[in-house]
Amino acid sequence: MKKKIFIASLIMILSIVSLYSAFNEKNIAYSQNAYNLVEDSLKKDTQEVKKDKLEMIKGKITKITMKDGKRSLVVEDKKGFEYVFHISEHTIILTFEKLKVGQRVDIIFNGILTKSIPPQGVAIIVNALKV
Repeated sequence: MKKKIFIASLIMILSIVSLYSAFNEKNIAYSQNAYNLVEDSLKKDTQEVKKDKLEMIKGKITKITMKDGKRSLVVEDKKGFEYVFHISEHTIILTFEKLKVGQRVDIIFNGILTKSIPPQGVAIIVNALKV
């Protein structure tokens, strides 16, 4: 009787081990596929980011706003179009003095603007020219 119980237990343990290894192989294959999908997605995203072109708008500051501790500049270009550029903690401001209304600026941004009126974007570099 003890022999039969031992053999049944051994068969059960071997079955569990084989099922575990089969499950583990499927899990590894699934993880590898998920990793490949994420890696492909990241490659596509970085390629799309590289396609973005930096653009520059030259104009005059018509308004400076502060909301929740964040600054925004309303800039009017020489054709009379207005743009709103938000200043983030990553924005580089090149000036010898504080930004003022009426000051001429060159704003470099990533080329992406909202479709709102006026269009809005995030300034990467604000080069303030002397008044």
